[in-house]
Amino acid sequence: VGSFVAECSHVGVSAVLHPNEKGQVNFWISGDTYPNFSQLLCDCIFVIDSKHFWTERNYIDRSDPIVDNNQTFEHHYQWANPPHNHHHYLKRRRYTLKADSEKSFQPQDSVKNLIDILPFLNRNGISTDKLINSITSKKGSRPFKLDNDLGQKLYDFLFLKASIKLFGRQLKNKHPNSRQKTSANKMFAARLADGITINRCMSRPEIGGLQNQLKWN
Repeated sequence: VGSFVAECSHVGVSAVLHPNEKGQVNFWISGDTYPNFSQLLCDCIFVIDSKHFWTERNYIDRSDPIVDNNQTFEHHYQWANPPHNHHHYLKRRRYTLKADSEKSFQPQDSVKNLIDILPFLNRNGISTDKLINSITSKKGSRPFKLDNDLGQKLYDFLFLKASIKLFGRQLKNKHPNSRQKTSANKMFAARLADGITINRCMSRPEIGGLQNQLKWN
């Protein structure tokens, strides 16, 4: 399994596989400050289950089988259609990633706080300065590739350390009714619902990560 850590307020993990393929693990992370963070909170562990290319790169209909329901269409798809036309593509193919609902989750400690993975990464030979220089840029954030062993070790660490594990089915009802009222945790709840959905359509990655990947938006 590949892994990436990404900072978008999130991290990703992935390794041997091609980017964003089945089995890759993306750790979504949030830094306390940007770009010189002193914490990297793991918002979500996203294990890719499937990848779905859109028939048209800049339009998708509600009836398309990729779209799970009205809720996901409103929050993840409609912005690509007119009149919004967000992140218009000229050549690249647009696709949606869906997560493994049994392996993907949001890890929390016993008092419902997100878990800081920066000390873990430091203990395993990745300095804070290296992460800042690798992930952050003036144009946004970049994924950070982890080797397979470290990616699996991070997954196991979070699985054991998390007193609370929130899966998509537990977060589905917390999906925000309005983007204007969306908090970071609620947005993750939206993405975790129905096994997690991500649309790869941004000019920069929507998910940041330690790849066997670390990314930051």
